Amino acid sequence: MSWVDYKSDITRLGTELEQVRAEKADLEFQIEALRAESLNKDLLDIKARQYVYVSGANELTIWLDP
Repeated sequence: MSWVDYKSDITRLGTELEQVRAEKADLEFQIEALRAESLNKDLLDIKARQYVYVSGANELTIWLDP
């Protein structure tokens, strides 16, 4: 491998690392929001409805890609 290959790998892996860090921060926020001490009932309701695909009789659910 040449220096150019290493430099390319460093750039690519740096970008991937930033994406993983952002995903980790999002997951940590969701975990903290679901702890008993700081339970976010709206987030809990949204997650429950996503997992079981349930809506109220008078509700219209539109799922958006994150």
